[in-house]
Amino acid sequence: MMKFAWFSSFVLLAIGCSSGESGLSSDRIDIGSHRLEVRVSGDAQAYPAVVIESGLGATVEEWSRVQELLSQKTQVICYNRAGIGGSQPGAEPRDASTISRELRELLLRLQVDPPFVIVGHSIGGIYVRQFAAEHPDEVCGIILLDPTMEFLKPLSRNRIESQLQERWPQDYGRIESLLNRIHPRMSLMAGQSILELEPYFERVPIEQRQQQREVWLDLVTKRARQIEGMLSVLGRAECQELFASAESMDLVRDKAIDVPLLLLAAGKTGSSSASDNPSDNEAMTSDYFLWANDLRIDRYTSFVNSQANGRFKVVPDAGHNIHRDRPRYVAKAIEKMLDTVAKEIAHTEREVLTD
Repeated sequence: MMKFAWFSSFVLLAIGCSSGESGLSSDRIDIGSHRLEVRVSGDAQAYPAVVIESGLGATVEEWSRVQELLSQKTQVICYNRAGIGGSQPGAEPRDASTISRELRELLLRLQVDPPFVIVGHSIGGIYVRQFAAEHPDEVCGIILLDPTMEFLKPLSRNRIESQLQERWPQDYGRIESLLNRIHPRMSLMAGQSILELEPYFERVPIEQRQQQREVWLDLVTKRARQIEGMLSVLGRAECQELFASAESMDLVRDKAIDVPLLLLAAGKTGSSSASDNPSDNEAMTSDYFLWANDLRIDRYTSFVNSQANGRFKVVPDAGHNIHRDRPRYVAKAIEKMLDTVAKEIAHTEREVLTD
């Protein structure tokens, strides 16, 4: 369920973003293989620099207000990944390892001194976690905004098909037709997401289950059409990131983070990893919607509790794009993280001097 709903957020992100003008200017930095568009503002003399990783298809414009606010306190680096905005296409596959490598090269070319506080929104959360895993000494804090998470290991196509036939026998023909219409890489995740609905249907009275299944299949069919439209709207880079998302999730699976971590989740029920589109919500029962939101929060909570120094907050009146809905809230949260890590860095430096 969560994975398929995540696709819907990608659609909205790619074609529904408003990019207001800002007073910030962009440069294109040569990282050796290609040029990346980047906005650098502020001064990092007193605090670590903040590095921002956007969600799928999003550009630096989405972060203009947050960047302007943070630039009063420290240096902020916000960039467009390869093939997005003014950035040139980069090497494939566009998975978390490739993107982490390009980000580090960009920071080296910019001569920004570590350690950094890194911020990741949506699928950008996967990328900053990979960066932290590869360069632990260069990261002092992480903030994740309604991030994409790696909850279940992907199943093989044969296993997905056999389980769908077993659990959805009356509807399998319709499901098979649906999955055959979309890109093979995405159909695997969509099929598994349908299987993930089973815990919900176990809560539904037996006499209502088939009706509920039909409601959900109507919704899934609608979202499949959104996916088809999304692939025609998204550029090659975004599509390649999307197709590599399962591999990216596996790269960060079970990797611990030792630095302070804050996860901010969307407070609008169902509007995070599900959808910001009210028309989608009309197809869901209120019981399902509450269950889905509880599941999302439980999964975020479980992830944060597995980290050595993790915290979790739900942001009121914010959808999936928290930084656009509540820019001051996000900026304040990052500033608090900066205060925390700056004290820790100063304390460590004093200990070194006294040894």
